[in-house]
Amino acid sequence: LAVTLGNRGVARSLRNPQGAIEDFDEALKNKTPLEAMIMWEKSEALAMGLHRYEEAAKLYAAAVAKDPGLKARGNVKFPDPTARNLCQVLAANGQNISACN
Repeated sequence: LAVTLGNRGVARSLRNPQGAIEDFDEALKNKTPLEAMIMWEKSEALAMGLHRYEEAAKLYAAAVAKDPGLKARGNVKFPDPTARNLCQVLAANGQNISACN
């Protein structure tokens, strides 16, 4: 169930970020080995969709603490060459966190 909700949350992130957050929250209620990944996806929805940068930064840092391999994902460029990655968006909005360094 957590995987299904996580996937639906990702699909909803751009058009319905609040709905995506609800999916991620529901997914995180269940025990799943994908907890850190779902946290990372939720942090992206918080930052990119809802502009809740402080909350996104804290959640991203917690996700990286659980799975250090996710640190690289915060610096991945989006397909649009003019887009900024999650860490750039957080930094541009005053959220300089060690998980992005």
